[in-house]
Amino acid sequence: MSRDVRNGLLVSLPMSVAMIIAALVVARGRAAEHPQRVFAQADLIAKVLSRLEQDYVERFDDEKSWELVYGGIKAMTKRLDPYSQFLTPDESRPFAEETHKNYVGVGFATDPRAAPITIDYLFEGSPADRAGLVPGDRITAIDGTAVDTLAREKAIERIKGEPGTSVRLTVERGGDGGHAKGAIEEMSVERARIPQQSVVGGEMIEGGDGVGYLYVDGFGDATVTELDRAVEALLAAGMKALVLDLRFNKGGLLEVSRLFANRFVRSGAIVGIRYREPREGVTHSADPAECRWPDLPLAVLVNGDTASAAEIVGGALQDHHRALLVGERTYGKGVVQSIWNIPLDDARGGERKATLKLTTAEYLTPSGRAIEKRVTRQQKVLGGLEPDFTLRLDEARTKELTERLRVLHVPERWRARHLANRGLTLPPLRDRQVDAALAVLRGETPAQDF
Repeated sequence: MSRDVRNGLLVSLPMSVAMIIAALVVARGRAAEHPQRVFAQADLIAKVLSRLEQDYVERFDDEKSWELVYGGIKAMTKRLDPYSQFLTPDESRPFAEETHKNYVGVGFATDPRAAPITIDYLFEGSPADRAGLVPGDRITAIDGTAVDTLAREKAIERIKGEPGTSVRLTVERGGDGGHAKGAIEEMSVERARIPQQSVVGGEMIEGGDGVGYLYVDGFGDATVTELDRAVEALLAAGMKALVLDLRFNKGGLLEVSRLFANRFVRSGAIVGIRYREPREGVTHSADPAECRWPDLPLAVLVNGDTASAAEIVGGALQDHHRALLVGERTYGKGVVQSIWNIPLDDARGGERKATLKLTTAEYLTPSGRAIEKRVTRQQKVLGGLEPDFTLRLDEARTKELTERLRVLHVPERWRARHLANRGLTLPPLRDRQVDAALAVLRGETPAQDF
């Protein structure tokens, strides 16, 4: 093939191939930083994709080409470990929302049992709340496009967007909030970042002799602020000890979990991080100025779905003898996930970014325990945190508990309506793990499972 033809082929290739080749050229310019095999491998990928583009029986469009590239990278990261992952631009936003416990939208949750976009409840102070929307209202069009012509997920995505932009909603009123049932209104609502509360269910346990209860379902941007507010409210109500519920808490941000544990630990290590090279190990220690309640008696509830950052908190409190753990052995996800956001130019417009979530180190508790579970031919390490008192829940109570924790995230203003519409009541707080935590805080030794 002549040089001119080769150049013409490069120009005609979809953006995905061109970007791989461009990246390869740049990488070769930095050859001292990477093994030579990296460039040979990138060259192979570019050659294969180029051949597919030229000769596959069906012509590729830009979207198909990107699907191949995304799929190849996903398969590559999947072979590393259970946690490393490549996320496409469409997958990156939900991942960021879950990690930071916020999302961009107008601030309402939908009722999946009703017409495509029917409001179930609203978040306090959200744009939708300020605009006067109420539960039962139905969104019939989004920016002039009828909702019933869209898949439900696509309709919800259209309501979301960038902070500060607006979306035009056509609303059929449900009859509450002083509006005539069936009345049609149009309104422009500005999108904003909507925080998702992660510290919920604060209450004094009935018959608990001054013991308070809090559930924490993740460690996002506002979690520590929410903790401060909730604990102070319970102390004002007469709390003398706290049951901290981390069951089903799958983790979140490292720095937030460190600061969360620091609220109860005055000094010493909170978490150690061991990288590939031993000399690169790092210890994150408590800051005495960040400690609020160094002497508040604590019991922490954990189970097999307590993972990652939640295990950091549980391990720190356990190793510093600040809390006794009650429940079941935790999941055992003790690896550091480094996140890289990768800007893309895939000809679709906007600031699209892919995400690479890569395992780069592992967590250690203050005493040096590895949290990560390992099962290989050479070793079997259970990982996780072994509770001080082991008690299991049966399947029926586990199902009941997950429903209770779900309902706790419905703002209290709308909770009674939410339950009534479903013919439900809020499942009880007390179970054998909560009762065991109360016993521990009284200085008793509860019966355990073995």
